[in-house]
Amino acid sequence: MNPFDQPGPSASPIRPSGAADTNWISDFLRERWGASTIVVHDEVIDAARLPALIAEPRLGLATYRRLGADAELVTLDAVPPGRGTGTALIETLTSRLRGEGCARLWLSMTNGNLSAVQFYLRRGFRLSGVRSGAVDRARELKPSIPSLGEFGIPIHDELDLCCVLDPGIQGLPAPAPWSERRPDPVAVARQGYAEELRFTAPIRSAPVVKAFATVPREHFLGRGPWRILSPMSMAEYWMTQDADPRHLYHDVLVAIDPMRRLNNGQPSLWAYLYDQLGLSPGAHVVHVGAGTGYYSAILAEIVGPAGRVTAIEIDPSLAAWARENLGLAWPQARVVDADGFVFRPEQPADAVIVNAGVTHFSPAWLDSLAAENGRLLIPLTNAEMWGGFLLITRHAGQTQHYPARYVHQVGIIPCSGGRHPEAAARLKEALAKAPFTAIQSLRRAPEEPDQSCWLAGDGWWLSTAPVPVSS
Repeated sequence: MNPFDQPGPSASPIRPSGAADTNWISDFLRERWGASTIVVHDEVIDAARLPALIAEPRLGLATYRRLGADAELVTLDAVPPGRGTGTALIETLTSRLRGEGCARLWLSMTNGNLSAVQFYLRRGFRLSGVRSGAVDRARELKPSIPSLGEFGIPIHDELDLCCVLDPGIQGLPAPAPWSERRPDPVAVARQGYAEELRFTAPIRSAPVVKAFATVPREHFLGRGPWRILSPMSMAEYWMTQDADPRHLYHDVLVAIDPMRRLNNGQPSLWAYLYDQLGLSPGAHVVHVGAGTGYYSAILAEIVGPAGRVTAIEIDPSLAAWARENLGLAWPQARVVDADGFVFRPEQPADAVIVNAGVTHFSPAWLDSLAAENGRLLIPLTNAEMWGGFLLITRHAGQTQHYPARYVHQVGIIPCSGGRHPEAAARLKEALAKAPFTAIQSLRRAPEEPDQSCWLAGDGWWLSTAPVPVSS
C-alpha cells in the first residue's frame, strides 16, 4: 500500500494524540498495517503505544519515539493520499522535535516502497544505509509482511533514512540509533525501578527482581499522561506532565479507572508478597483480580515459560484489555472471564493470589490448592477496605488444618462476591480482641471452633493455635 501523498500544502489541523484516541489509533494501525505492531531493524514495536500526531478529522497519523538525542518515525499514514496530509504531519513533527532539541529524525522502510522513498527524499531525508535480508528476518516474527512491493519488487531489505534537524551538525555522518544499540532510557528506568524495589520491599528472590525489571508497566496502562497516587498522599490523583513511560517506574499506584478508585497496585507491596510466596519455575498460579494484566505478566515471568498463570477477571472490559496486553508475549498466561470467588481451575494451583479484599474465605480457593505446599495469599479487609494479607499453606494433602500467618497490612478494593456485612462485623470484633499477627492456622469443618478461635466463617475458622503436630 502507498500511505503517502504528493507535495503540497495541507489545511488539516495537526494535534498530539490523547487518551480518547487510543482505540482509534489501534484500529487505524490494524487497518493500514495488519497489526499495531511493527517489526523493523530486528525489533518489535507496538506503534499504538507511542507518542503520535493526528491530522484532523482523523485523516492521518504519525507515530514516533525518542531514541536518545535522536527520534524515529515509526509509522506515517494519510487517508486518502494526495491531499498534503502526510506533508503536514512530517512538517509538524520535525518542527516539534526541533523545538525539543532533537538532532535527527530517522526512519526505516522496505526496499519495495519506491513511492515512500521518493516522498521522504523530497522532504529532506537522505539514504543512510541498507540492511540486507532484514525484512526476511522480520517476516519470521510477522508473517503478514508482504513478499512483493510496488511494481512487483521482491521485498527483502530495509532502508534507513535520516533527516538532520540540528543545523549545527549538517553533513556530519552518524550511525542509525538502532545500529549502535544505545541504552533504551525506559529500559534503564525499569531496571532502576526493580533495583529500588529490591531494597525497599525488600526482595530476596532474583526471579522477582528480574520480572519487575523485564515487564513494561506502560504496556498495561494505556497512553499517558497518567493519573498517579503517591503513598505520601492517597487522597487525590495527580497527572504526569507528559506521556514519558519513565514516570511509571516509581513505587506509586497508577489509575486504571479513577472514578472507581481502581488502580494498578503499589509495586513494592506486590514485590514483597510475591517474594514471600517463593514461586518456582513451572508453577501454576491462579491470579484472582487480574485487572489489565500487569501483575499477571510479572507472575508469568516469575514462573517462566514452563509455568502457567490463570488470570481471573470479572469485569469483561478489563478481561479483554488484559487478554490483549498479555497477548503473545506471555503465552503461559491465560485470561478467564469469571467470578474469581467461585472459580475452580481445571488443575491444582501451587498458589492462589487474591487481588481484592474479602471478609471471608471461598471454599473454591482452598480446594484448588496443590496437595503439597499449595499457598493461598488473601487480604482480609474491613468495611473501610483496610486489613491484612494472610498466607495459608497446605501440606501433605490436608483438608482440615492449614498453617497460616500474617504477611502484610493492606488497603485494597473489595472483591466481588467476597464480602458480607455480617462477616465484616465479625472481622471487626476479631481485630478488637487480637491483631492479625495472632493467627497461626486455618481450620475447616467438621472441626468445630474452640477457645483458640480468632474468626469463624461458614465451614472454616482461623485459630491462634498452630496446626496440631499429628496433622
